[in-house]
This record gives sequence, C-alpha cells and structure tokens, in this order.
Amino acid sequence: VNFTTQDGLANSRVEVICHAVDGSMWFGMKKGGVSRYDGKKVVNFTMRDGFVSNEIHAVHRAADGTLWFGGVGGVSRYSREGDIVNFTRADGLAGDEVKSICETADGSLWFAIYGGGVFRYDGEKFDRFTDERGLGSIWVNALDIARDGTLWAGESTYGVARLNLTP
Repeated sequence: VNFTTQDGLANSRVEVICHAVDGSMWFGMKKGGVSRYDGKKVVNFTMRDGFVSNEIHAVHRAADGTLWFGGVGGVSRYSREGDIVNFTRADGLAGDEVKSICETADGSLWFAIYGGGVFRYDGEKFDRFTDERGLGSIWVNALDIARDGTLWAGESTYGVARLNLTP
C-alpha cells in the first residue's frame, strides 16, 4: 500500500518517519509540516497549528512518549495530550536547521543543528557543544548515542566526532 497526497499526506517528499506510543505514524515533510496517520485517516499539522516549521527534518519519540520535531527555525515538542511547545533561538538554540534528535539514558535530548553545533536539553535549558567542546565543526547533520553513552555526530566537513558523555 502506498500513501500519497491523494490519500491526504501534506507533501510527497517525506524526510523522516516515527511511530508514536499510540501506534500512529508521523511523517515529517520537506514542505507541508507533519502528517499523522492513525490507521484510518491522515491529519496534517503546520505552523498554523502551532508547529515551529513547515519543513521538518527530524523526529524523535522520547522515552515518555513525547514527540519532538526538528525543522527550519527550531524544535516543536508535541505531548501525548496534543500540546505543542516550540523552542527557537530565543530559548538558546543557534543555527537554523534541526537535522537530528536523539536521547540519552538520563532523558536528556540532543539536537544536531546545521550551522549551530549540537545542543543538549535537560528539560530546563539548552547547553551548546561546538568545536571548543569536541566537535570538528558546527555543521552537524546526524546524531546517535552508542550503548556506552558515547555521542556520535556526523558533520558536513570533518567526518564524525565522538563525544564521551560519561563523567
């Protein structure tokens, strides 16, 4: 079975996919925001609905079931109750495109921001990592956390950076 804009998707260019705790599927679009498929119908969400961007590059389901959407301009947190909270430069982020999101065992969320470096969010504030803190570049496209707690950051110009997050 294929799903297209004729079936209700906001756009045919899907950048990222994530499944929610309730079994629904979420699709981040290059343009058009986010589409949610609950097994029966597609519902679309855009900036008019409160999302930070209509161009979504990253999505992550946190351990508590909250969905995080990264796009041009910042991050949107979508609670299981449907509340949307946005985080932007005004909240301490730098750069314009959130490209990747991951989570460490302690519940901290990590965001790769192209042109801004890597940011850790502990639930209260953002902490920035740049070349002074182990990255080769602020041009980060991808993140992953290894089993041993090491953060791996894929960079545009310097390959891969490995940051040991354990004290």
